[in-house]
This record gives sequence, C-alpha cells and structure tokens, in this order.
Amino acid sequence: MKQKAWLWALIRGLVGVGALVSLLGCSARPFAVTDRKTCKGIDATGNSQEETDVFGVVDTVYFWFQYTGAVPGQAIKVKFTYIDEQGNTQTHETPTELTPGSHSASAQLSPPASGETLVPGRYDVEILNDADVAYGPPLTFTIE
Repeated sequence: MKQKAWLWALIRGLVGVGALVSLLGCSARPFAVTDRKTCKGIDATGNSQEETDVFGVVDTVYFWFQYTGAVPGQAIKVKFTYIDEQGNTQTHETPTELTPGSHSASAQLSPPASGETLVPGRYDVEILNDADVAYGPPLTFTIE
C-alpha cells in the first residue's frame, strides 16, 4: 500500500515538474521573420513608409522587417545583391543586432558618397543568419 502511495506521489511530482518546464522554459518560439518590405523611409516609431519596389539612383533603399523569437545578443545580416544583365553580382552586407523578443528592424542601401548614385538595375535583399542561411526567399527591387 505504501508503495502505491509513493508511486502516485512520484507520478504527480513528475507531471507537475513537466507542466512547470513547459510553461517557463520550453515554450519559447524559434526566431522567425514575420514581415518584410522595401520602402523609402522609416518613421520615428520604426515603421516602414512608402512601400515600393522601384527606387531612383539617388534614393536610399530601406529594408524593413518584423521578427519574433530573438534572443539576447542575436545578430543577423541584411544582404543587398546587385545583379547585372550578364548575371554578375555585387553584394553589400549590413550586420544588425536584434532587440530580444518580437520587434522590427531595418537596414539601408544608400548611394556610396555625396554626388554619387546607385547603379541602375535589379537588386535582391535577404536576411541571413551567421551561417549565411536565409530566412525566406529574397525580395527583389529595381533602381531606375
């Protein structure tokens, strides 16, 4: 009889510990990008403005994205890739440290210097982890 009571107490304890672990530690969502846009600006609250996929040669291209599940110290890379008519590429990467949790962030591609312009043509932009694995397919935009 005492063995049965001891066994039931052990089972109830394990179930309680399992529920506590489930509630406190194992329910964290993995990192995910939930929305992303190319746009002409970012407002004071961090939201995208003037979503578009066509920019002028003197424009700054903003890449805005929302994410969930970031952990302290997590960083990603935003990679802009220019693709010429022959398929040759040039890339520009911007490392970005993320705020833990669920937030938005952005990166930008600007003309290289005052009086210079971006090269007209097709560009892709994507978010990469530290192993260069992309979080979703690239977005494409054009510089005219």
